[in-house]
Amino acid sequence: MDGVEGIAEDEGEAEYFTLQGVRVDEPEEGIYIVRKGSKRSKELIRK
Repeated sequence: MDGVEGIAEDEGEAEYFTLQGVRVDEPEEGIYIVRKGSKRSKELIRK
């Protein structure tokens, strides 16, 4: 039977950047580029 053996989680903490590439330590509301391990994504943060 074939299937998923396990799901590996990204290592390391998330790092947040503005869309202009400036690193942010404590993100407020808005759209950010998030780097976690080797993955990058855009995220919308709402409060």
